[in-house]
Amino acid sequence: MKEDEIVAGEEFVVAGYNIYSSDFATLEAKKAAQGRAVREVAQGIESQLAVFLVQSKLVRGETKR
Repeated sequence: MKEDEIVAGEEFVVAGYNIYSSDFATLEAKKAAQGRAVREVAQGIESQLAVFLVQSKLVRGETKR
């Protein structure tokens, strides 16, 4: 991995929710599902970034093994 190399990735999450007879309950379930999805995407990005940073340090020889 070169220092000037651009890194790209993707995160994909599916979050389901129930549809209730109450519009309010359905809306709250949808909001909760969206919140879960956002947290999962954030965790995935955080993991990808951590791996990238560790690998870039190993490539440059900055980490003791």
